Amino acid sequence: MTVTALAAVFLALAPRTASFEVLYAGAPRSGTQTMYSALKIMGLNPIHSGYNLTTRPILCEYLYGNGSKEAAMNLFASADAAMDEPFQLMYEDVLKEFPNAKVVLPVMSAEDWYVSERNYFKDTVYAVERVAVEVAHGLKIRRNTSYEFFDAMWESMYSSTLTADKCWACRYWGCAFWKVEGMTPEENRTCLNNYEAHMDRVKALVPPSRLLVFNFSDGWAPLSHFLGRPVPDEPFPYTDKYNKDVAEETEAHAASFLQDGMDIFPTPRRSEL
Repeated sequence: MTVTALAAVFLALAPRTASFEVLYAGAPRSGTQTMYSALKIMGLNPIHSGYNLTTRPILCEYLYGNGSKEAAMNLFASADAAMDEPFQLMYEDVLKEFPNAKVVLPVMSAEDWYVSERNYFKDTVYAVERVAVEVAHGLKIRRNTSYEFFDAMWESMYSSTLTADKCWACRYWGCAFWKVEGMTPEENRTCLNNYEAHMDRVKALVPPSRLLVFNFSDGWAPLSHFLGRPVPDEPFPYTDKYNKDVAEETEAHAASFLQDGMDIFPTPRRSEL
């Protein structure tokens, strides 16, 4: 068993020693990192699935497979707060399992969220592929360097496991952010509509006394009041570890791929790649 698998088992079976307090029900790329930082400053022990990927298989097996609810709930009970996918989908379970827990939902339009998520994939996750395609196009190299090739490669990887297929990149909402060149208009509509449906459903099902619709620009005051904690005497954190200028690093990776990795991946059949 791998170290990652062992960590996942340990985390899932950990005793419920904490009273879970806060679920951030916003989508990934809607301020999850900032909320994580803010809650830590306030003295809570949050868990962010993007920082702890071993949580995702446990939650995904429960949501979409035959996984144990007990194991999923133990993830919440091992922390004070949780955020990022697919934690945000678990609000109904959290409300039932932890009667004193509260839910925070960001003030964020579907369009603003979409741009944030799209740019994350475009500029960070698939930045190397995009540069590789552009460079290859200039050099008139076609084999294994088209958007279609990379899309097929990533779709194969995502569909290879339940967790990647169902609980990553908002695929549960019909989004296709994994497509290097971008979604089709129909996929865009589906993705945006399901984001809005999630936001509306959270607002409809969570009792007003347990829900904070939070505008990050308001800073500490509403969040501290909602959670019954003192206002920290330091600036409100705005955290985004994945939105940095990586142009030089991206170009270097792309050049390496073109030089050394052209024959790593097989060309799909019935393809003009």
